[in-house]
Amino acid sequence: MGRDKAGIVIQEEPLLLRQLRVLKECGVERRIVSAGVQSAGGVWDQLPFDVSLVRDSVADLGPLAGLEQALAAALPCETHVLVVAVDLPAMTADWLRARIAQTSPRIGVVANLADRLEPLAAVYPVGGLASLRRRIAQGELAVNAWVREGIRDGWMIEYPLQSSETGLLQNWNQPSDLPAADA
Repeated sequence: MGRDKAGIVIQEEPLLLRQLRVLKECGVERRIVSAGVQSAGGVWDQLPFDVSLVRDSVADLGPLAGLEQALAAALPCETHVLVVAVDLPAMTADWLRARIAQTSPRIGVVANLADRLEPLAAVYPVGGLASLRRRIAQGELAVNAWVREGIRDGWMIEYPLQSSETGLLQNWNQPSDLPAADA
């Protein structure tokens, strides 16, 4: 993208603050932002007082490091962590609530469209932390491989994404993905 996606403004709201609002709308009581070690200033200084910030323990590990920190930040009474990438500008609270409703005490859910998982809009059981840490220690940093391990081992299930829902999971990775007014 060439810049921090969290600060990209859509409809007068930075993406990071938009996602935090969506999480609040879907009833998430404790919101945690997982960020790379370099994320600072700008929108990062605007986090609401009731939002916790955790940093990747190791730089440049990608999304797996953020997932590890989010799962590690879970309180003993929390069984799941809802993950929403900052660059999913069409995500809705209704869609997230529906995914939360599909979980059970030790089982999370990830969307799947035509055998393509969307691991950054998913609900993970805290019990998946041990296998995630093992993968990081072994240098296995592919998020999809970890999620597929969870599906194979029974602690994750797949939600077959409907074609009408695909727009909710379109992410912004390059300037050409942005609406003309935001590019």
